[in-house]
Amino acid sequence: AIEACDFALAADDQYGEAYAYKAHCFFYLNNSDDAIENYQKAIELKAIPPELGYMFMGISYGNKEEWQKADDYYDKEIERSEEQSILLIDTYTSKAFALSHLERYEEAHELCEKAKEINPNEGLIYLTEGKLSLAEELEDEAAISFEKAIEINPNIEMWYMIASAYSECDYLIEAKEYFEKVYQINPKYEDVTEKLSVLCL
Repeated sequence: AIEACDFALAADDQYGEAYAYKAHCFFYLNNSDDAIENYQKAIELKAIPPELGYMFMGISYGNKEEWQKADDYYDKEIERSEEQSILLIDTYTSKAFALSHLERYEEAHELCEKAKEINPNEGLIYLTEGKLSLAEELEDEAAISFEKAIEINPNIEMWYMIASAYSECDYLIEAKEYFEKVYQINPKYEDVTEKLSVLCL
């Protein structure tokens, strides 16, 4: 897909949609630097709404663990987005996660509450709240949030994301419990067998 976009840009280097497609490709390849560069170009050429580009750029900076830059781009998106926009749920939760790394926990929880005002039945919000609580070492609160996330979205992806959240914060017993549930649902899902092997070691 990137190669095809490069051919398009060789024919017309002002073809904004090609930059937008390239940006998405790099984003999904976890190549944050090239994703950011192409999102900027796509925004300049008015190929995508700026708020959409800012959201992906914020996530890309988050993937690079440049939390302050991520937060800055989330703010840019929030300024441009309509109140109650569904897009804002992802932005609020992503911004909350960035703020947790900046140890601005109160603001992060406030953003989760704002996201609930848009849709209180979105599992991603409770997943994020659980991650925030783990960062604050509030294990009981984290468990309640994760249980709510599973209640809303009892799919394999949610079980995996919660397991990963526990694992990243070194709550190994809880991580093993959730990864085992993933394994029960689908033994071939992602790298669940590898994760369980490492946890057992």
